[in-house]
Amino acid sequence: MRLARVSQPLGQFQSLWGSVRRSVERLPRGPGRTIGPGVISSGNSRVIGPFRPPESAQKICSILDRTPTYDVLVLSLFPGADLLGRAFESAGFVVVRGPELMMGQDIRSWHSLPGKFDGVIGGPPCKMFSRACRGNSPTQGNLIPEFERVVAESRPIFWVMENVPGAPIPKAARWSAVLDAWEFGAMQHRRRRFSGNLALDPIPVPRDQRCPDPLPCVTAYEHRGHDRRKAGRALGRRMTLAEVNVAMGLPAEYATPCLKVEYSYMVRGNGVPLPMGRAIAEAVKIAVGKAGGASGKRFGEIP
Repeated sequence: MRLARVSQPLGQFQSLWGSVRRSVERLPRGPGRTIGPGVISSGNSRVIGPFRPPESAQKICSILDRTPTYDVLVLSLFPGADLLGRAFESAGFVVVRGPELMMGQDIRSWHSLPGKFDGVIGGPPCKMFSRACRGNSPTQGNLIPEFERVVAESRPIFWVMENVPGAPIPKAARWSAVLDAWEFGAMQHRRRRFSGNLALDPIPVPRDQRCPDPLPCVTAYEHRGHDRRKAGRALGRRMTLAEVNVAMGLPAEYATPCLKVEYSYMVRGNGVPLPMGRAIAEAVKIAVGKAGGASGKRFGEIP
């Protein structure tokens, strides 16, 4: 396990962490509180009810009350280049990457352990549900049930799934919203559906601070010169990897030297733009704080 911002010797921290975990396990577990019956809808966002905050939501707040570090452990599934995981890291979470098909790992034969992860995030492959991928046969099928299985095995405090707007909403979701990355500071229009067990309210960037001339959605196929369903059509040429990096919120010089060129484009184009992911991560902090009866500021003073 990777530790963030540890200010004392490792052995001392491990001893402290063990005592915190034991204290957390003794927290009283009530039946939960129902917030409103039925479905609460607002625009493209809806809370699927009745909504019950996780019984263990106070766990994160308790941990952060008792340790001088920021250690909320998150499992990132279907990572690829893991832009969503990077966004959560930039918000202060500690992220562990799950199995990745490009590395010869298959999530269908992978299992998690209960109580080891405070959160689970990820975006299952979207080809089956994406308009941009029409004509491209999906090679992995629908893996949303695998995401649901790992969430059930992990029993996390929170989980967030990302996919295209046409993807099915997970059965256990209590909230789902279709969001545009441009509204959160990205240099492109990119509509994605986020679903989770907590009602999130990500804060958009003020309109006058958004990119004035955003690109169309950057796809996983920007390397194909003949494909008109890509952002490069706005430039009249194939986008460079540096341009794709910037459009996704990455540094222009970000590199994936172990990947072929086409896969380098694909892992970027399949990701969540960092500004959008960061807004989701910050919303998770606030939602967990509310569900646990504590201020979201207990997640630490992280810029």
